[in-house]
Amino acid sequence: MGKLLFVFFFGQGHFNICVSIAKKLLVQNPEHTIHFIVNGPFEKKIKKISPLFQAIRLKQEDEDTINQIHENPDSFKEMFYYQGGERYIANMNILDLVQQFYKKVEKGFDEIIHNLQPDFILVDSIISLPFTENKNIPWGLITSANPLFCQDLDELPPSMSGLSTISDHELIKEYKELRTDLSLFKNRKDWYKENNLVPFDNFSLINGSDYINLFTYPKYANYYDPNEIVGKWFAANHGILDEMTEKKFQSLSKDFQQEIVKYPGADLLTPEFLSKPGKLILLSVGTVVSLFPDVIKNLLEYVKNIPHKFIVSGGVFFEQLTLPENCIGAPYLDQKELYSYVDLVIGHGGNNTFCELFYYGVKMILIPHFGDQPDNGKRVEDLKIGVQLDLIDLSLEKLSNAINYVLYNEDIKEKMKIASMMSKDNENFDKFINELDMYLLKKK
Repeated sequence: MGKLLFVFFFGQGHFNICVSIAKKLLVQNPEHTIHFIVNGPFEKKIKKISPLFQAIRLKQEDEDTINQIHENPDSFKEMFYYQGGERYIANMNILDLVQQFYKKVEKGFDEIIHNLQPDFILVDSIISLPFTENKNIPWGLITSANPLFCQDLDELPPSMSGLSTISDHELIKEYKELRTDLSLFKNRKDWYKENNLVPFDNFSLINGSDYINLFTYPKYANYYDPNEIVGKWFAANHGILDEMTEKKFQSLSKDFQQEIVKYPGADLLTPEFLSKPGKLILLSVGTVVSLFPDVIKNLLEYVKNIPHKFIVSGGVFFEQLTLPENCIGAPYLDQKELYSYVDLVIGHGGNNTFCELFYYGVKMILIPHFGDQPDNGKRVEDLKIGVQLDLIDLSLEKLSNAINYVLYNEDIKEKMKIASMMSKDNENFDKFINELDMYLLKKK
């Protein structure tokens, strides 16, 4: 029996992949114990999933510090209207801000790790966390982001730049030169030294473990073989669990009834709505954009003049929205349930949804905002499997043309069929679980 600890960035996508790994691992070996370091909201989510997962809550003062990352959404709104090098530098500066907040709460994490004494630590974070690497405890890295995070290779764009692997060779050089003056990398080097660790000297955003590492990205869109990356990496197509694994996991919990929060999905698709003219399009702009109803309202102004029907995921301020006649929606949707019904998804390019769209073979238009989203948007363009649009110069004409181009493009349809078939094979995810199981059985 081994004791596994998850340390994850407090975001839904990061949480989802950690839960998938934990479920798959326990189905394979129910003797292991699973622990998550959480804040208040994720403590509630853990308790709803299974009593087999143990939540370890951060101290309130540490939780309040980390929450500051999300308490100034206007800084993210500015990102919607940045382009080029300006957007890249802003992305790097936000990562440095995240890094400084985590440095402030390092002692709280240290205390939890010291008290628990796990046999293995799995980290899913958008920055490297040296306090998880200096404990003489085996550890691994999960990257639920675009794999450019994993390794800075000369021929590839820097992570979060949104540059093309095909046409932006000179810009790639220029952007990489910009990094030498950024505080993110200097501050990271200092943090590693303070933890008595040798800083990694490249410009990768995260430091791979010498034990095991995992990134999730569609094979069809992947940039490189994982053997090109420093460390032992597994490249999985996604973190979606099959129905049999989910059932086996539930049987482990015996009398526990998982509390499933069911969001609206196919039940919204009434015969009356489906009889409306045009194709069915899912509009989902992501958690951050949904914090700004005015941005969604502008999108809906375009949507009402497009001869198709839309199902809208509106977020926390959904009640402030007035949906046009060709729209239905809810604050949150069961998107995976809807993929088999819709003809197109207009999304933000977040990596988890990105992987899902490839798995289900759904056509896409991406409107990326920050983080790795511009990289995913550019990847779609480079592979000619969809369209990327910018909020800064979005218009009815551009949106309408993009929708018609993607909907009726037979080449895109065939490419997504192939991409979906490739994504169904997730053998590397299973291999990662097997390796993790072996490390836990070895213990220290």
